[in-house]
Amino acid sequence: GGDDRGQVGSSRQRRSPQPPHGPPPGHGAPQAASQAPDLAEFIARWRFDEEAEKFLSNLTREQLSEVIRDFNPPSDTTNPSGRVVSFVRKRFDFSSQDYAAIGNGEDAH
Repeated sequence: GGDDRGQVGSSRQRRSPQPPHGPPPGHGAPQAASQAPDLAEFIARWRFDEEAEKFLSNLTREQLSEVIRDFNPPSDTTNPSGRVVSFVRKRFDFSSQDYAAIGNGEDAH
């Protein structure tokens, strides 16, 4: 009778591909469910008014990250709030009725 216990022992050692250092997944800044973490920074950077802020906070995460990534008005822009709302409406093809619904945070009925 052969003794094959050695094989079992050697295959057991190859079971932790993860390095022992580094923070566990899920660790880090807690994120608000409704807002991307960059939204507050984005709003502060462009000094958007309350209406634009409300408008942006109702976008999906995907839409919001696209806006944050791509919104880049000319340096002489005097109304960034109007610009960002216009940018979003063109980008995502919102009609003025969609905007009203988003602005109120309710369905337009």
